[in-house]
Amino acid sequence: MDMTDLVLRHHRTLLVVFLLSAFLFALFGLRRISINSDLTNLADKFDQNYKEQIGFLSEKLSSNILVVLAYTDGNIEKAKRAVELLKERFEESGYVSETLKMDNPELFVKYGFLGLDSEVLRRVQNAFDFGEGSFLDFSQWRNLFASLSMLNELAEEYINRKGIEQYILLSPDQRLILINFALNSSVSDVNAIYQAVAGLRNTAKEVSKATGVRFAFTGTPAGVYESNNQVQRDFAITSIVSLSGISLIVYLGYGSLSVLLCLFLSMVVGMCMTLGLAGLLVGEINIVTSFVNAMVLGLGIDYGIHVMTRIAEYSRFKDLREGIKEALSELLKPSLIALLTTVGAFSSMYLGLSRPFVQMATFSIIGMICFYLTMMLFLPSMLLSLRIRPVEHEKLTFLRRLFSMSRSRRFALVVSAVLIAFIPLGALNLKEYWYTPPGLVAKRAESAMAFAELKKSFQRVGFGEICVVAEDLEELHRLDQLLKSSDLFIPPLSVLSLMEFSKFDGNGSAQNLYASLSEMVNNPFLLAVFKRIGMYPQILDMLRLLKGSKDLNDVLSELQKDVPLFFYQRAGHTMYVLYTDTTKDLYKDNRLKIVHNFVTENGVKSFGTPMILYMIMEDMRKSMYSVIFLTVCGIFFMLLLSVRSLKASLWITVGVLASIVGTFGAGSLLNIRTTFMTLLSVPLLLGLGVDSFIHMRHAVLRNDETHTYRTFKSVFLSIITTIAAFGSFSTAQGQLLREFGVLMGIGFVMCFFTTALLSFHVLGGEDRENSDVH
Repeated sequence: MDMTDLVLRHHRTLLVVFLLSAFLFALFGLRRISINSDLTNLADKFDQNYKEQIGFLSEKLSSNILVVLAYTDGNIEKAKRAVELLKERFEESGYVSETLKMDNPELFVKYGFLGLDSEVLRRVQNAFDFGEGSFLDFSQWRNLFASLSMLNELAEEYINRKGIEQYILLSPDQRLILINFALNSSVSDVNAIYQAVAGLRNTAKEVSKATGVRFAFTGTPAGVYESNNQVQRDFAITSIVSLSGISLIVYLGYGSLSVLLCLFLSMVVGMCMTLGLAGLLVGEINIVTSFVNAMVLGLGIDYGIHVMTRIAEYSRFKDLREGIKEALSELLKPSLIALLTTVGAFSSMYLGLSRPFVQMATFSIIGMICFYLTMMLFLPSMLLSLRIRPVEHEKLTFLRRLFSMSRSRRFALVVSAVLIAFIPLGALNLKEYWYTPPGLVAKRAESAMAFAELKKSFQRVGFGEICVVAEDLEELHRLDQLLKSSDLFIPPLSVLSLMEFSKFDGNGSAQNLYASLSEMVNNPFLLAVFKRIGMYPQILDMLRLLKGSKDLNDVLSELQKDVPLFFYQRAGHTMYVLYTDTTKDLYKDNRLKIVHNFVTENGVKSFGTPMILYMIMEDMRKSMYSVIFLTVCGIFFMLLLSVRSLKASLWITVGVLASIVGTFGAGSLLNIRTTFMTLLSVPLLLGLGVDSFIHMRHAVLRNDETHTYRTFKSVFLSIITTIAAFGSFSTAQGQLLREFGVLMGIGFVMCFFTTALLSFHVLGGEDRENSDVH
């Protein structure tokens, strides 16, 4: 029993089975879908280099510390009271393990306190050194009392730091108050972090409403929340916009409400089955699969358009049952070939790409199969069971003019000229691979804007995205000078920065430092101050440490306990870390490639998110070119088996490739570069572009102008609905996804006109094939 007989004999059973399956799959499958926006998922977790990079990232640069900013708006005391209330509410929420006090050395380094003038304390110390015969020098006494007054103010300020004062920092420009919260969940638990930040954001909104003080979140947890929120939003919005746009185009194309409702219900059934099965088999939505549902909607409706057009065509002169039989018999083979080429294109992603792309391939293949079965079985079964005879009321009147024009010589010359003009531009675009794709998170995200405010008020914040590791102190000095002498980087931050701040000579002995500190502590005036502010025990501990130290390594070992981020332990060996950033935006003008080349040429071992991103982009580049080559070979072989013509197979393959290269040429005019995401469009356009050629070739070889026009209309509507699906990506927050959608839209337009060119002016002269091909 073939598909046609199955529909004609068991249409009511099929209707119930599909509706029930869609409900059950959606009910159980959607519950299993989670959101995972972690960029490191793009990396190969089994590769040793990636393991080392991700391990360093989680140890040194990622943390579960949520940074909250309160805007003073000129009223510092009001902002402090609001932060105190926020702290109480956060600690009661169950999401916060502790509020960090501002007595951690790393926090002082992180918020730019190495920028303070260390000479102030030296001038205070020198004020107590009376020269011989100067005891009655009143100018020195004035300096002494001024210094004592300043020390007293510092002591009073330190002593008075109690309550909320112990947990906050007021920026030097008095615009911001900063407070740090450690969350209960590990930053690797993306879902738990998302829920925690979502709950704390609601609490912050309540406190803000009650006090009138504005709050902003930044830090790793805030970034995780926004990335997950973006993926979730993009998934929902692109799906809704895609479904709405496709429905509008279907109505304009057929001018029939009954046709629209049938296709709309079929799309919903196909989408529910796809999401349900994807939830069961894939289990999560990530930064790559966030747009797949919208894409599958645009591709899957193509089968429904071809089925509905054929049924409407044959039902005009025949009984509905006979019309469905004729339509399915004619479409079975070309639609199956189109499905196999599309599945083949997506299957190529299994060859060497990372887990998210494998998930994308699985998601897409599930979707294409579900939509194929829905449109070939459920849609005609619904028409037959409800006795709906599809009719067409032509609303897109320009299609007939476009059909006539596409068969003219002028059309062939214009399309050929456009392709010839764009292909060289496309080749140049494809030649230059960009390692710095547009950001996956919108630049106006709250955490990004809050961090910019933080840097503006505290000057230097954080340690730097780029981390360089030195094996020993000699190497540390070399790398420090190398980075400082380069115009690519800002001055690095390392343990050398602490030494420079304290004026400690790294080449000197620990005994010299001991003598200097001992002299300061034995001064009776300073001794009283140190005892009053509670620093005396810590200084005595430092003196005991220094007195027993044999060399600088003992001092560094103690320093490692206070500021561990400046040290990196691996295989029992302690190394030194330098933190830096680029002087210009790292993610513009392909600077990531320039930075990577610099550190590689100078034999520098580097870590951090930029280095992981470069490795991912490089792996994607190598994998994509292999995938594209295998996809071309696979599609050409499949065409040979299906159309049984070497000439036609070559022309179709070359035509699709020419339209893809031309697409990148048109994209270059819009400043769309060749990135890992835009390269993903190549195997997709290869698989999807061939579909139109297959349908048009079969129609042209029948030598029936009416049938050819209807196929032309079906192909046009299929292309437009697919463009609408990818056009929905323009509503996404991430620029990377928006550019991908624009490029795919250009690609489908190119494929449509190339299809018309080859179908009417190249392949139209072929001998008519045997009927079994159809």
